Amino acid sequence: RGSYRNLVCLVGVLIISRTLQHAHGTSYPQCLPDAVPESERKSLVGEQGLYPIGIWVNGWPAGYVTAAVVRILLAEKIGFNTVERGPGPSTVDGFYALTGCATPTNVQDRGCSASMTTQNHISVEGWTEAYASTWAAIERDYPQNAPQNLGNMGYLGKTSMYLPSNIQQAAYNEEGLILEFYRGFNVSWTSAAKYFDPPSS
Repeated sequence: RGSYRNLVCLVGVLIISRTLQHAHGTSYPQCLPDAVPESERKSLVGEQGLYPIGIWVNGWPAGYVTAAVVRILLAEKIGFNTVERGPGPSTVDGFYALTGCATPTNVQDRGCSASMTTQNHISVEGWTEAYASTWAAIERDYPQNAPQNLGNMGYLGKTSMYLPSNIQQAAYNEEGLILEFYRGFNVSWTSAAKYFDPPSS
């Protein structure tokens, strides 16, 4: 019964998190029965006074879920005030948000400067492997604010190309072409392009 209640609460929190932009001071529904009361939660202290732990939300389903779980644990089990910010459609947006850039989702101008103070402290569910050069550039250009990678969350993921089985089967039936293996894409021997959308689409 308790697990079901927690699941229902988490689903509710995810729906709220996904549909609302939370501002500082916004209350979230309590999920855990032994939660630290909101009135007893602590804030971070800095030159700007008291402020909550900022959680950057990555804008895909697992990004919303993991950010909500982190927020619930920080607020209800550890007792900190928290706020969710974002979402960002790319892992790289999270890099710039953690660095303190004012407009982390603007790819033309991330809003970074030498005098940045970050309001975002945690970002989870980022796919960092493909962005090593961006990470290195942030460390080089903003060493005082560069985020730290504390490791994985206990699971690993892979990115890959998806090909519907009916397209794979059509290529095999029509030309003996095996699309599941990239070495079959040799344009000197076959024309695999017709089984894919053009880059302009």
